[in-house]
Amino acid sequence: MKRYPDPAEIEQLKQQWTNKQVKVDTSRPELRRFAGLVGTVITVNMNGKCLVNFQEGWGRYDIDPAYLIPVGEETDPESAQASPSG
Repeated sequence: MKRYPDPAEIEQLKQQWTNKQVKVDTSRPELRRFAGLVGTVITVNMNGKCLVNFQEGWGRYDIDPAYLIPVGEETDPESAQASPSG
């Protein structure tokens, strides 16, 4: 049986994700249609999924936060290799 987050977990997710600019993990087939798009997390629903708006006023989608990548925190394998190692 699927476990839904409790209200305290939802509040923590809201603080972590609300108003963040995000991209999606396009390795998931159902999310490939969002490739190259940046969305804004509107809120976190009581099911624990982020409500992401990809087009101003249109196209809000429930997406599991496990498949979201905050903009600016993406890892680029080439730049990671080029960075000096302390």
